[in-house]
Amino acid sequence: MATLGAVVRSSSEKMNPSDEPDASYVGLEHIESGTKRLSGFGKASDVRSAKSVFHAGDILYGKLRPYLNKIVRPDFAGVCSTDILVIQPMAPADSAFIEYILWSRRFTEFAMANSAGINLPRTSFTKLADFEFPLPSLAEQRRIVARLEALEARSRRARALLAEVPAQLAQARQSLLAAAFRGTLTVDWRKKPRKEKAPRPNADAETGWEIPEGWVSTRLESLIPKGGLFDGPFGSHLKSDDYTSSGVRVVRLENIDHLKFDNSKQTFVSHEKHATLKRHTVGEGDLIFTSFIFEPLRVCILPRLSTLAIVKADCFCLRPDENFVYRKFLCLQLASPGIQHRLKDSVHGATRPRINMSQLRELGIAWCPLPEQREIVRRLTAAFARLDAAERAHAAAVADLDRLDQSLLARAFSGILVPQGPADRPIITNLTHQSAVHHKRLGLANPRG
Repeated sequence: MATLGAVVRSSSEKMNPSDEPDASYVGLEHIESGTKRLSGFGKASDVRSAKSVFHAGDILYGKLRPYLNKIVRPDFAGVCSTDILVIQPMAPADSAFIEYILWSRRFTEFAMANSAGINLPRTSFTKLADFEFPLPSLAEQRRIVARLEALEARSRRARALLAEVPAQLAQARQSLLAAAFRGTLTVDWRKKPRKEKAPRPNADAETGWEIPEGWVSTRLESLIPKGGLFDGPFGSHLKSDDYTSSGVRVVRLENIDHLKFDNSKQTFVSHEKHATLKRHTVGEGDLIFTSFIFEPLRVCILPRLSTLAIVKADCFCLRPDENFVYRKFLCLQLASPGIQHRLKDSVHGATRPRINMSQLRELGIAWCPLPEQREIVRRLTAAFARLDAAERAHAAAVADLDRLDQSLLARAFSGILVPQGPADRPIITNLTHQSAVHHKRLGLANPRG
């Protein structure tokens, strides 16, 4: 067993960035959390005041918020933030082996337990120096590092592949929505003879994309009864000063996501204030559509809330006439890429693209008979459920990789990741003496033998 302070030192070398303005600069923002990688680096000329100097092969460890596990071993020299410890391993410790020690969950937990401060917890080398760990022979350290690096390379490849999955799943959702409202999702369903049971709306608009025979293009306004389309109060009608800690819920822009309602952020107004805003009241089953053209579009069906609710500015409420259109069908279509492209074209050139009530009323909607609407919703719901399951599997796989990395470290530091060779001997030289010298230098009591 060895203490960290017995086999490494913390460099105190400093430099004024103006002395070497072209030197590489590493700040905490450049070190990725938990990956042992740099996301980039700057120049010394970008910063002021004295900075710590590091050399190629030194280990940089972020002492601010140690739970972020920011650690890297650059292959170049430069300067770094003073919130980064420059750790230099000494014989008989291998630099890469020590980097893996510092990356381990056990060390992170030790650093967190030995931090001070609530909002900005920091640790120090003085405290970290007492961390104890098993130190094998130098030859075995290097075999362990070689094995860990090989396994880590496989882990990185797996992570790179997994990183592509969210975008692929998002693209799959958009492709399904696009196919649904072009009519291609239910081609086989339409081949069977059926009778239309609902009246047709006025065919008085263009959707901007080709629709199948039997469908019509209609303005959104034709599917909404009088008073069924409105937005929230603007300007002085509802100000931030009107917000309270309880009362009537205010449905805001941040609550509306792509086909989901985000209930995490809650804002209220008093019942007295609500009495002046009654015409903006919304309830379970209403469609809420944002005026800003996000990608993908934000629209959802409002769930049951625990209180009365009003909609705020920048959000539209739609109450479709269900003699014409199934509300979930309309919600899904408003979230589709065809609608998104059409709306973006209508607000082309705006810095924050948004639509107004008139543009929403005139929006072209692809309409089909109610039985096919319900079939489209059924098929999309089933397909999205499979994509949701794939998302959960993806999240589980990422978590498994995190656990695998730490499991490999635990095996490495317990001596079972690589076989020991006949020449391997425990390091029993002068570590205890080195540790005592280190403690004496820091003014601490002697460590245990």
